[in-house]
Amino acid sequence: MEIDKLVASKVLGIEIKYGNIVRDGKRSGIPSYSRSIEQAWKVVESLRNYRQFTLSDCIDENNKLVYYVNFQYNDTHHVVNYEAYSNSVAMAICLAALKSVGVEI
Repeated sequence: MEIDKLVASKVLGIEIKYGNIVRDGKRSGIPSYSRSIEQAWKVVESLRNYRQFTLSDCIDENNKLVYYVNFQYNDTHHVVNYEAYSNSVAMAICLAALKSVGVEI
């Protein structure tokens, strides 16, 4: 998925070539960050060093369950919220993480 490639390269800083991750000269597949909570949590852990993370569930305008994710940057002078909603926790994490590095989907 294109979102997984963007998360790997833009959020995690991993080199991508020909649709694969390149590490130490070896290629491997791109993890399913947007579909797997285990992989999405790696994204959370990488951003938690300098952004506060919030996850909650809520009901959308169609009375359906959705998940809200916020990565908040706060340097005591500025507070910036990078937030996203999705019916999947993993996708909400990826969308908010991408926003936090300037990529809007």
